[in-house]
Order: sequence, then C-alpha cells, then structure tokens
Amino acid sequence: MYVSSRGDYYTVPSSLYLVDATTGMVKKDFHIAVSEMTIVNDKLYFYGNEFNYNTHSYKKTFGIIDVKTEEIIANHIFDQEYENLIKTPYGIAVNPITEDIYITDARNYVSMGFVYCFDKNGHFKWKTEGGNIPAHFAFLYK
Repeated sequence: MYVSSRGDYYTVPSSLYLVDATTGMVKKDFHIAVSEMTIVNDKLYFYGNEFNYNTHSYKKTFGIIDVKTEEIIANHIFDQEYENLIKTPYGIAVNPITEDIYITDARNYVSMGFVYCFDKNGHFKWKTEGGNIPAHFAFLYK
C-alpha cells in the first residue's frame, strides 16, 4: 500500500511510504514528496508540490515508480519544458488503454486552470482550459 505524507511544512518533509498492508509496517520510505498518484499497468505515476513555511516556496517533483520492483524508474513524466510551465500541479490520471498521461494545473487557484495531455513517452499532445482548480478525472468506456 502506498501512502503519501505531507509532513509538517516546516522541518518534517513530505514523503511517500510503501506500507505492508498485512502488518502495517513501513517497508520503504522513498524520500520524495507526493501530492497525488495513480497506478496503471504496474507503474505508479506521481507528482509532488511540496510547500515549506520556512522558505515560503514550493518544490515540484514528477516521476514513475515500478510497483513490481518498488523502485523509482523515472524522475520525470514529461518534457522539462512542461514541468516548468505547469505552475501548480493539482491532478493526475493515466489512461489504462493508451497510457496517455493527464496533468492539471490549478495555477494560482483563482484564475483559469488547464488540463495537459502527454503520450505514454511524455511528449506533449494537447492542452485545454480546465476551469477553476481542475483536479479529477474519470474515463468513460463504451
């Protein structure tokens, strides 16, 4: 079971933990901030947007963990240009069929947010307006 902790925003950092669901014991501390995550095809896709009151700043992280090996296999999900462009990541989803990656950007929480789509290799496909603070996804299968 993967559990994200936000820390205390001062001295205890955010982190992602792998917890044994039978014993409740922490098997692994990944030492990475994870705000949201989704698992598709044995890959855990995540982003972190860790805030610290001491510095009054955010630190963004993106990556992929192989849930079979329990190892980080990528420190990026998509091109660095978009990691810099996305101001406030706020939602993540991966299409289980195409493995397209969707990320939302809440920006400043008051102006128009955006939804970004990347192919499974992290290459930009499209961007659209997402309303105020876009966050969640649902896939409709026909």
